[in-house]
Amino acid sequence: MESPRARPAMTRLRNLTLHRQKEQEIRIAREAGFDLVAEPAGVGVGPGERGLEDAAARLEALLRECGARGECVLLGGHTGVWVAAVMRLLAAGTAPPPLYCFDTRRVHDQNGRFIFVPEGLVRVC
Repeated sequence: MESPRARPAMTRLRNLTLHRQKEQEIRIAREAGFDLVAEPAGVGVGPGERGLEDAAARLEALLRECGARGECVLLGGHTGVWVAAVMRLLAAGTAPPPLYCFDTRRVHDQNGRFIFVPEGLVRVC
C-alpha cells in the first residue's frame, strides 16, 4: 500500500491591505498555494506629508518583518505609501518580500457602481 503524501506547507500570504479578505479571496489564495490571513494589517495614512512619511516607515517595518519570516504580502491601500515604503527598502539595499495583488474583473451593479470580482493572484514583484 502506498503511503499518503504529506501536503506541502502553504506559504503565508500576509494581508497588508485595509480590508478583511472574503472567502472567495481565501479560496483563490489557497488554490495558488497560499495561506491568506483574512484580517487586515495594512497601514492607514494621516494627513499631510508627515502622515505619508510615518505610514511609509510603518509599512517598511512590516515588509521587513514579512521578509524575515519568509512570508509573501497581499498589497492594497494607499498607493503612495506602497511606493514610498518599497523605495525606502530598495534605497537601503533590501528587496521587498514577494508582493501580490488580486486580478479582478470589474462589473457594474444595478446602480452603476463597480464591483470587483477576484479571479486570481498576480505577483507584482
